Amino acid sequence: FTLSPGLALANGAFMRSTYGVSAGQAQADGLAAYEARAGMRNVGLDMAWDSELSTKFTLDTGVSLSRLVGSAARSPLIARRSEATLFTALSYHL
Repeated sequence: FTLSPGLALANGAFMRSTYGVSAGQAQADGLAAYEARAGMRNVGLDMAWDSELSTKFTLDTGVSLSRLVGSAARSPLIARRSEATLFTALSYHL
């Protein structure tokens, strides 16, 4: 079993292009103008566990949780601030 916390930082150019709304875009789309700033983008937690099914096969399963924070979370472009991803993989070892 592994438990991995994490956070992602982003520079101003990335935040503005991904989460910002320029005055021109605001006028065209009817959204409020918004300037996203550099800083923390999201925090997350990954949980995974491995099961050895045999000497040749392993089953890896886990869940990844992520939540936008700060300037990214306040963007008018964002409908959901949180997401969860479930994954599983079957591995064969020679």
